[in-house]
Amino acid sequence: MSPVLLVLFLVALLACLVRYARSRPPDFPPGPLRLPVWGNLWQLLLRNNKYPMKAMAALSKDYGNPLLGLFLGDFPMVVANDLETVRDMFSHPAFQGRPDGFTGRVRAFGRLHGIFFTDGPYWEVQRRFSLRHMRDYGFGRRFEKLEALVLEEVQGVTQLLRANLTPHDADVARGGRVLFPDVFAAASMNMALAVLTGTRVTPDQYPAARVVARHVLEFQRAGNAGGRAIDATPWLRFVAPGLSGYTAYKGGNDGLMHFIQAHVQDHKDSFDSEIIRGFCDKYLLEMQKRAGEDSSFTEMQMVLTLMDYIFPAATAIPSALTFAVIFMMRHPEMAERAHQEIKDVVGLDRLPDLNDRVDLPYTEAFLRETLRLTGTPFAVTHRATEDSYFRGYYVPKNTLIVPNAWAAHRDPNVFEKPFEFMPERFLQQNGQLKKKDVTVSFGLGKRLCAGETFARQNLFLFLAALLQGFRFAMPEGVPVPEPEEDAMFGFIMTPTDEMWIEVSERR
Repeated sequence: MSPVLLVLFLVALLACLVRYARSRPPDFPPGPLRLPVWGNLWQLLLRNNKYPMKAMAALSKDYGNPLLGLFLGDFPMVVANDLETVRDMFSHPAFQGRPDGFTGRVRAFGRLHGIFFTDGPYWEVQRRFSLRHMRDYGFGRRFEKLEALVLEEVQGVTQLLRANLTPHDADVARGGRVLFPDVFAAASMNMALAVLTGTRVTPDQYPAARVVARHVLEFQRAGNAGGRAIDATPWLRFVAPGLSGYTAYKGGNDGLMHFIQAHVQDHKDSFDSEIIRGFCDKYLLEMQKRAGEDSSFTEMQMVLTLMDYIFPAATAIPSALTFAVIFMMRHPEMAERAHQEIKDVVGLDRLPDLNDRVDLPYTEAFLRETLRLTGTPFAVTHRATEDSYFRGYYVPKNTLIVPNAWAAHRDPNVFEKPFEFMPERFLQQNGQLKKKDVTVSFGLGKRLCAGETFARQNLFLFLAALLQGFRFAMPEGVPVPEPEEDAMFGFIMTPTDEMWIEVSERR
């Protein structure tokens, strides 16, 4: 090639790159120039390669706007970065879809199933069916039978923490130290299984259940609702399966799927339409009624629905409780205040129950503050289902919608000293709990997390028992983790691995 042609080629290439970098939908929210292949993911990685939600919040400040317009590869993406904008984004009627992307399809053999990653009529039918029938077993409401079962699980964990070990606890307890968050995994999964299948794993199955929870944790950490390179360039799974996160995605997902499929097969083999044991049997009955129809009620959809409800039970609840323990260690005076409140109201001879909740405002505030600082950073990505305008900006159909809950929960216009752990921010001057919790740990709108009530109730029961009966400390020479810097990022925030904590009983 002659020098002149080479120069002309390079000039043309540069012109194309500049045009690509500057190309944006009309009236799109402000943001940096996009780069080839990964779009603005390059800038996010350069700004903070560990915590993309912090990178997005920083870019938002750079542009002086809580709404940020980015690109994940060629996909436009709009990110909200303060509480008011996040709340409005969650509730916007045109932002209730889900993207049809790699993350949603890799777990279901290239198809879209379940609740988390589906939308439209398919999602509405499946979500409505699951919530209607899971309520029969205590999901989303007070239910004495389920509460009694959960308190049995709480009792089992407290006995383990008191060193009343069984042969099945060797993987999570040794020498006065307990492994967090693994210690909660089997109990938390049992709470969900009681609703979903009407069964529980037995103590001899706890080690296997903890392995499954580790698989789920692996999947959660490989994910990123704010976007990862593998979402923009799925072919990376063939080039760098480990580095791209594909190995963790696939391995974690398959581990849980095999666990759920075994439960489903057991229920199919013993199914009796006259004896309905839980939601799984309700679903099998519905499949039986719709046999021969072109229906969305299939065995694969049932498996993925069960997986979607087990996911948070296996990882989000144990992670939240572990973060609460970390805050107890970092703020022993606050743990002591909560303990004294529980001692005054409940005493030390029985476990706190949900009837005590209204009389334990500081304990509830401790939980709310834990969720504010360590809850889901982004939620599952939404999708614009139609062309629309939001806050004066144009949002094209199929734009990725990302509510940056991490930034919203640190909005200085709403929260005094937003980076500090201050349970009292949720209390009135008279010490009673504020009626309105403005945080968005469980989302809002049509996509509000279906398990919010279930999670809050059961987190309260476990947390109150921990505050009532125990003190926690890191082994000598090991610093107490800093949740803001030591947490691991994925679909949710999770504590660092191999956290062995010393437990002592309050007397």
